[in-house]
Amino acid sequence: MYESNVFSAYNELYQFISHAYSWLWPPSEPAREFRDLMKTFYFKDIKKHMLFYNSEVRNILGTLESQYVCMGDSDLIPEKPFDEFYRNDLIKLLQELEKAVEQRTDLILHKK
Repeated sequence: MYESNVFSAYNELYQFISHAYSWLWPPSEPAREFRDLMKTFYFKDIKKHMLFYNSEVRNILGTLESQYVCMGDSDLIPEKPFDEFYRNDLIKLLQELEKAVEQRTDLILHKK
């Protein structure tokens, strides 16, 4: 049962990554689109599974969540301004997540 739950969590994360690629590119209003993505998919589908993810995935998701939270609170200062984060980091973070998800699900599905 545990592996089934882990697989389900990683499967939902993989869907989140897919949504991110399709929602965020090509960009028209990057900040709004990022907020909508996080609100619609991350907090609804991903956050509840946080304990199932490994530390690498949790760190990346924490970076995404931190950026989102800072966008909504002018008293908080993000690690990078959103435009720089969007332009330089977001696609790399999504690619790292995608790789981590594929590696973890390979371990579950293709045990020897």
